[in-house]
Amino acid sequence: MEHIVDTFTNGLNNMKNNTVIFLPFLVYTVLVFLLSSIMGFVLTDYIMAADNPMSLLPAAFAIFFVYLFIISLISCYVSAGTIGMAKEAIATGTTSLKDMVAYGKKYTIRIVFSTILLSIIQSVSVIFWLPLYFAYKNAGYTIEMIIEMFYAVDAPDAFIIFLGTMFFSSMIGLLLTCIYLIFLSFIFYFVSYAIIVDDMPVIAAFKKSFALLRQYPWKVFLFIMLVSFLIIALASIVSIVTMPFSMPPFLFLSVSLYLFLSFIGSLIQTIFSAAIGVAVIVWNTRFYMGITEKELYTEENLLDF
Repeated sequence: MEHIVDTFTNGLNNMKNNTVIFLPFLVYTVLVFLLSSIMGFVLTDYIMAADNPMSLLPAAFAIFFVYLFIISLISCYVSAGTIGMAKEAIATGTTSLKDMVAYGKKYTIRIVFSTILLSIIQSVSVIFWLPLYFAYKNAGYTIEMIIEMFYAVDAPDAFIIFLGTMFFSSMIGLLLTCIYLIFLSFIFYFVSYAIIVDDMPVIAAFKKSFALLRQYPWKVFLFIMLVSFLIIALASIVSIVTMPFSMPPFLFLSVSLYLFLSFIGSLIQTIFSAAIGVAVIVWNTRFYMGITEKELYTEENLLDF
């Protein structure tokens, strides 16, 4: 089994020797950024130019959700293809866009179903907010009454107790939700990789991911924490690098220059975010293949030929 440090260093070598692996994710991320920007401007102008903007909101929301669905479907395709490319690069030392297309076509539907199933499991966290709902329902206050009494100088004691109960229930609900979602993120971290690397059905992939955490709890925990730390650290560096592009408008000579530099800064941040996303996929794939005792390609393999 490969050491965690070797997973990161060898993963970087896999990416260095197969830079094509960045292309699909990069194109997808930039495309989403451009389409989102265009759609945002077009919808805003269209709604604001209407005589009754509120009447167009349902249609705008419908278009947005259709757009979101299409983008999500493409995202699953690109993710499946990128994991497949990472698998080939890690197993053989090389990959190509043909692998991207092949794995994307074969596993997109499974990735979609796994995403839906995980969302359903995550939605169970709504039970942690039921005390807040019942506290509001049983109190008999309307939203208007709450707002009015919140700003009143002489609010009744019963209302103060009600606010305290609502606040306490909110904090408990938030805490339990965070714990639950973090717990799920560890348990089902490798679902997509089990589907693609081991060609597993969706339910079997969920079981496999959970089994890995049970079998190697500290190794899996340490790896996920290191990946999370790297994501935060790299994202922070990107934010610092692009900070000059997001200075306050009054520091620029014209609004056009400010908008242009803001757009360039956002585009740079999008590109770097895509690169970080691909790096995480490669590291995750290599770790999964290592912990499940798959054959891993390293530079030393060249000595065998």
